[in-house]
Amino acid sequence: MASSPQAYEVFRAQTVIDSLPLRIESLATYHNRLLVGSDDGSILVYTIEDEPEFSINLVQVLQGFAKKSIDQIVPIPELGCCWVLSDGAASVYELGTLSLIAPLPSARGCSLVSIWSPPTVDRGTSEPLSRLSTGLVQSPRDLASVGLEEASFAPPSTSEPGRFKACVVVKKRLILMEYDRRSRSWLEVQSLATADRVRSMMWIDGDKIVAALPKSFVFINLQTGATADISLQVGTAGRNNRPAMVRISDNTILAYNSEGSKTIFINLDGTGPPISFLEWSAYPEELFFSSPYAIALTSVGIEVKSTKSGRAVQTLDSSTGCRHLAIGDSIYVASSTSVWRLFMVDFEDQIEDLIVLGKHQAAEQLIEDLEFASPEEKKANIVRVRALHAYHMFAVEKKYKEAIEILEQLDASPIDVINLFPDLAVVDPDDEPTETAPESDPKALEILVIYLTGQRNILSELKNNLEGRYAVVSEPRRKDSLRAELEETLYLMQLVDTTLLKVYLAINDGMVGPLMNVTNSCDVEITETLLRDAKKLKALLDFYRSRGMHQRAMEYLTAEIQSDDPQVKLRMCSELVEYLQRIKFDQLDLILEYSLLVIQNAPALVASIFVDRFDEVTLAQASKILIHLDHHSPESSLPFLKHIVTDMDMRSKDLHNRLALGYFNQLALLRKRAADQENHDQTLAASESNECEKDLVEFLEKSDLYAPELILRRIPDDDFFEERAILFRKLKRYPEVLKIYVEKLKKYSAAEAFCEKYYNSHDEHSREVFHHLMMLYIGLTSRGEMDMEDVVQYVKKYAPYLHVEEVLKVLPESLNLAEMMGYFSKALQSVYEACHASQIVKNVHLADRLQIQEQLSYYQSGKVYIDDDKMCQSCLKKISGSVFARYPDGLVVHVYCAREAVSE
Repeated sequence: MASSPQAYEVFRAQTVIDSLPLRIESLATYHNRLLVGSDDGSILVYTIEDEPEFSINLVQVLQGFAKKSIDQIVPIPELGCCWVLSDGAASVYELGTLSLIAPLPSARGCSLVSIWSPPTVDRGTSEPLSRLSTGLVQSPRDLASVGLEEASFAPPSTSEPGRFKACVVVKKRLILMEYDRRSRSWLEVQSLATADRVRSMMWIDGDKIVAALPKSFVFINLQTGATADISLQVGTAGRNNRPAMVRISDNTILAYNSEGSKTIFINLDGTGPPISFLEWSAYPEELFFSSPYAIALTSVGIEVKSTKSGRAVQTLDSSTGCRHLAIGDSIYVASSTSVWRLFMVDFEDQIEDLIVLGKHQAAEQLIEDLEFASPEEKKANIVRVRALHAYHMFAVEKKYKEAIEILEQLDASPIDVINLFPDLAVVDPDDEPTETAPESDPKALEILVIYLTGQRNILSELKNNLEGRYAVVSEPRRKDSLRAELEETLYLMQLVDTTLLKVYLAINDGMVGPLMNVTNSCDVEITETLLRDAKKLKALLDFYRSRGMHQRAMEYLTAEIQSDDPQVKLRMCSELVEYLQRIKFDQLDLILEYSLLVIQNAPALVASIFVDRFDEVTLAQASKILIHLDHHSPESSLPFLKHIVTDMDMRSKDLHNRLALGYFNQLALLRKRAADQENHDQTLAASESNECEKDLVEFLEKSDLYAPELILRRIPDDDFFEERAILFRKLKRYPEVLKIYVEKLKKYSAAEAFCEKYYNSHDEHSREVFHHLMMLYIGLTSRGEMDMEDVVQYVKKYAPYLHVEEVLKVLPESLNLAEMMGYFSKALQSVYEACHASQIVKNVHLADRLQIQEQLSYYQSGKVYIDDDKMCQSCLKKISGSVFARYPDGLVVHVYCAREAVSE
């Protein structure tokens, strides 16, 4: 018997009898014995041993046991007897010797017998024992399942837990017989008529059977004789016209119907329609059930199908077909001349075979069909098979996305997903090094990037959750458990990030930088090695910075700056500057320490370390930086001062003084360079000088924190005239300001504009500015630097701001009065306007006073009536003869209440 290439192997067949010279008509087994009934009325008895090795022995030949063929043999080892049907007669024989015990005259003309075997109990387990059945000998557990692991026999019992029953088909009658243990005989207890001859039957329990009539299935109660018809036509195929049926579960049987080679699932209560059907390649001569499989003996051999999905699982081909079935300690099937023993493959082996064949979905379906000790065990097996399926899809079918999605659905560890990639797999440090793994498919790596990115977010949330729970848990055991879980999560975060870095380097190195810039958990040593090998300097420095490993970064850059190549040295200095810029000022000591490398190798870049930043510096930090720069790089102090004072608006008198002096020093230096004839960059120096002077003037104008006296003492008297003018103005020393504009800068219009801007008749410092400027102009005329006509024009222009007597005192007597008419006219007009304005103000004040007096008279003329009932609106007491006060709105209160209200 050969197995056809179906889904997988459920049964293996072992040849027991091959090419028997007799025609086999019936088959039965008990213990280790096999009984074969032939067409000539003979019975052959074989013993089959498996230990120490397989052997089969013909121990008894009962030739001529009956006159005609042996139609049915039903051994009952619990009673030590056996029923034999031949030529319409039924007799009971002793089981061991097959010697006649008694014929059964009441069963004459019988065509079928079925035995009900009551359950027995194993005292060690308190579980009913059963044996597999084809419907000839049945117990309650036979009806539910025929798992081989449950097949066993008990020795004849001396107790009587229940009665053995026999149901015999005699034409259109059913004869119910019971075994009487006292007389050791079978007694007829009831005879029931049926609508037609029963062709096959099955016990439901000790009182009920389901029977196949020529046109339908019926349920029969053997106690009451009541029947219930099932609207399902019985098939007529098969040469013995005995429709096969087998019980699948407590509520379902599988029975053959008339539709070709189909078997139908039907409900035992007969109320519902068929659930579904199984279709076989030929008419099923016999059926038996071994969860989750239904097995049919057909003309082509043995067919195995799943009762859950209906799929064909296995076919054992036989050229002569299979017609007979016997189930006891083993399962035997027979054709007309040969007998085979069936061994069921362990379910674990079935599953493994499917996995090896790459039929993972079939393996998963098999697990779904099987019953396990617990739902968790079933789930664990399904998860394992799905995981193996994912590995198969990934490695063999190249379905990378689908494989990883399956693992995600299973909540597989990132380790399992990463291990799909041999060149990325997690290596045990204790393992010996192996050959270099092949590179992964770039398409697979793209899918892995998506997976790892998602895992980063999941693990980060899990870490935060665990840390939060760990912080509030106090119970030691629970705390230890959370700590272990947190450590595992941190390891997975490290693995995921490190693997993501490897993948980026392999397929998209442009993403390395962004990964290193954000908070990550990459393994330090592996990351250093990978980035250095890939010459990813910026990414390596970003990694150090994001992990706070600044000292390690400084050591690396220090080593690189020692290069003899000037370009490399400058580039490394630029990298060092950029790194230091991105370190926060709370690491100020480190910044100052390694800024010395920049001062030594690229001094022009020093200032940018402290200026081109995004974080803010405190006053204490700024002072520390300035001390450092003043000592090691004075030229870098001014840019830093400009940054903290101008850009960051740090309001410190000391810093503002230092910035002002810094500007003056820088401006003096730039002017010196611009004046140097040997300097080839005179134009550049002049441009820088102008820019510096512009910044200085702007600062002096805007700042109000520096000390002008200090600055004036620190700068030369013969230079910086415009800046000195600003400083004098800050001190309100307006004469010195005007003197600079007139005598040093010769900016007369600027001097006059200054007077116009700062003149204030009520301020003692500025009300004489026009007079001071006039005196300066008179001085210029005495030295021949200005014409008197210009002085006269000035006096005319600003006549309202000049005292007539003062003007007349300083003007020369030789001056023609006609020329001064314009001045006198404006001066007198100014006096008149001032007097007129004073008179208007006086009149306004007088009118305001009269208005107030009128209002006062009005309010004082009002009458207030006080009687005995008048109450103070503040304390709610009677006013009576007390002194009172009246508010403008008519409210009357005690005087002392009014005073208290005012004081509050």
